[in-house]
Amino acid sequence: RDQDGLLITYVNDAPATKFLKKGDVIVSLNGMDVPSEADLSEMLGRLIAKGRYTIAIYRDNGAGSRNPLVFQVGGSR
Repeated sequence: RDQDGLLITYVNDAPATKFLKKGDVIVSLNGMDVPSEADLSEMLGRLIAKGRYTIAIYRDNGAGSRNPLVFQVGGSR
């Protein structure tokens, strides 16, 4: 856990590699805080079933600061 969210230490899911990288920090899913890894798994299970969700992360920009990024995942229904 990072001070701002969940620190990603590895990405082992092929679709997730389009969006996430080692060192990213997950800030929120659909605007909701993600307090723990267990919460992340539970929340993703529900959101993936709906087919579309937003994930907000911080990514190190290489200059000692972080850039906020937001991805819309999945198609529209």
